[in-house]
Amino acid sequence: SFGDLMLKEWATKVLSFSLQEDRSFLMSDYIPNSDGEEEIFDVSEYDPASGMRSSSVCSTPQSSTVVGALIRASSAKRSPYLLADQGFHKSVILVVLDDEESSQGVILNHVTTETITLDLEGTNVEIPVRYGGPFQDLARGEGDSKPPLVFLLSSPSLREASIGVEVGTSGIFACTKQNITKAINAGLASVADVMAVQGLSMWKKHCSRSGVRGDIEEGYFEEISNNNIGNVWRRLLSQKPLSKDTVDENLLIAAEAWAMGRAVPQDDPVYVFGSDVDAEALADEALRRWVKAFFL
Repeated sequence: SFGDLMLKEWATKVLSFSLQEDRSFLMSDYIPNSDGEEEIFDVSEYDPASGMRSSSVCSTPQSSTVVGALIRASSAKRSPYLLADQGFHKSVILVVLDDEESSQGVILNHVTTETITLDLEGTNVEIPVRYGGPFQDLARGEGDSKPPLVFLLSSPSLREASIGVEVGTSGIFACTKQNITKAINAGLASVADVMAVQGLSMWKKHCSRSGVRGDIEEGYFEEISNNNIGNVWRRLLSQKPLSKDTVDENLLIAAEAWAMGRAVPQDDPVYVFGSDVDAEALADEALRRWVKAFFL
């Protein structure tokens, strides 16, 4: 059973001798709300550019390269997110800020059941809201019932029109709802090109080899090459609002997007001790159960 296989993997982990302890710098003290209550999003006046601009004056040398990077979770034979933080397994994350205290990013591959309406000329269109990470409170303004949304759009036309703020040099722009509406009405983008993300993922800083760069160097995450970013982005855009009918398709699309960022072919599979079950397949199942538990 699933429980027996997870127990075997836990036992393999705790009983194995390792010269190096797990030391991911990811902060995961919060989990998404799973009480099933309907929530109202307050997205009226949020300006994501305020946070993006602060990264440009950071004195940390790595900031100039890591902000705007698209990263994917480890392709190790045994996922480091099998037994904990399953939401990061095969995740794709855009790094949006890196300063002396922390690194911040938004997960792109977790579509939720929520949608947000864009009021366009002559019509209203709903787009799915994506779960950006476990830190929801940090983006919430005083008096807000929910943290605001960040709208992301990949379009060179926005740079020429001075709409939104480019995240690093990624070609992906962080926008307000008003920015997005303006761009679409002006014919600079389409609704199908837009992602709406809520929440943050954070990495703590306490030394030069910490934050998201430390996790990349330790193998918890891998940078996606610039040549693959476009394909990964477009594949994720095909995900639909989450439901019981779309959950498996959305997970498949997310896994395909994650695989598109792979620099080298995957190694031969590793099996759960005493079984013929691929450890990667077990981690995939753990992720599926995590999504259903917290989002459905």
